[in-house]
Amino acid sequence: YTSTVPYGTSSVNVTPTLADGTATMTVNGSAATSGSPDAVPLNVGDNTITVVVTAQDGTTTKTYTITVTRAGAPSGGGSGGSGSVGNGSSFPIVLLSTMVNSAGAVLEQRLGDATIEVDVPAGAFSQWEQFTLTTEDLQTLIDSLKNLPAGQQVVLVLGVTFSGPAPTLPVTVTIQSPAISANAFVYKLNGGQLVPVQATATAGKVMLSFTTDPDFVVTMPTLTWVTTWLPAWVTGQSVSQALTVTGGVAPYTWSVVSGALPDGLTLNAVSGVLQGKVLHPGQGQVVIQAADDKGATVKQVLRWDILQPYEREIVLNGQGTNVPGLVRTEGKIPTTYMPIWYVMQMLKSLGVSSSWDGRNWRMAASGIGNIQTGNAGRGDTSIYLNGVLLERVTRVVARDPNSNQVTTYIPIWYVLQALDQLHLHSVWTGTTWVITGGQ
Repeated sequence: YTSTVPYGTSSVNVTPTLADGTATMTVNGSAATSGSPDAVPLNVGDNTITVVVTAQDGTTTKTYTITVTRAGAPSGGGSGGSGSVGNGSSFPIVLLSTMVNSAGAVLEQRLGDATIEVDVPAGAFSQWEQFTLTTEDLQTLIDSLKNLPAGQQVVLVLGVTFSGPAPTLPVTVTIQSPAISANAFVYKLNGGQLVPVQATATAGKVMLSFTTDPDFVVTMPTLTWVTTWLPAWVTGQSVSQALTVTGGVAPYTWSVVSGALPDGLTLNAVSGVLQGKVLHPGQGQVVIQAADDKGATVKQVLRWDILQPYEREIVLNGQGTNVPGLVRTEGKIPTTYMPIWYVMQMLKSLGVSSSWDGRNWRMAASGIGNIQTGNAGRGDTSIYLNGVLLERVTRVVARDPNSNQVTTYIPIWYVLQALDQLHLHSVWTGTTWVITGGQ
């Protein structure tokens, strides 16, 4: 029997099986157990493996000879460094090496906490071939990659080689691992470059098929925070605020690593939900750590603000300010009114000039382009942008609890529409007004 293997294959497993349980055998002079693999190291060039079977009588023998030819080192490469990545036979660590033929085979191999199953269909090979699975140290591979996408981490590396012609039918590999989720990516290595390949990824499993001898890299999105800010809460308010991360391997656990939560709130370590009732007005920050099921961690600084019952919060490009706010019920819908003086100061910091004469709010800004107009309404207060009437709204005149001065409040919904015309992105949560953009 003869076989040829690439340079990256430094050993083969020989698994002889006795038809007669009373016979004995040796592999290269060492006693062997029927059905158990014996690892045989390979030198470059021809390697002779001798299997001698002795019958029950202790005299009759039969000798089987296997010649395995190991290829020489590739030019410019070494014994498996980054110089040879992407050849389809570059990974130096042999996981499994066995002979397959036209009958096909189902092979299984462990790699850390992953189980790899290879289904070689009948008829895929027309002759005996050595089928080898290899891998590489993850950090060595990562250091050699030229285009690992940002926000992705390598979780598994697998190489496949055939000693002869490529299979004529697709070979299927199924990788099961808790480190794999439904948003896993699978790539083929080509000269140190990652090339996406078609694969089916579900929670805990990846499946792919091939007829070449590629090196595969499985990646996952890194653990990243989605929640980057908290809405303001009003003193006495009941809170159930879910924190969110993406990537990594679920389930996640949560913990406070520094700072403190507002009085009355606790963090559920399993669900990542802040819950309770806020007790006192004030401001502060807390650092919360999320950890995934594989031990990866990521921290996030979260600022919190507990308002007086009459206050609302404006967060402008990450900086928060508490301002007086009014809530009036119109029909069955509560509407929040914001003090126009505070809004004008906020717009001024964004490069938008404005004036107020008690009835008309006039804003001016450059680079706006076409201003969209519609039914302006019938309110007693007009809002203008660059001389164009945007809305007529109903104002409320009330005392500012902070300054004890009488001031004018207008419905926040109409202010949001004006900000849209100014190309400022804003989000209103009912207590917090988050604005981004501007100068």
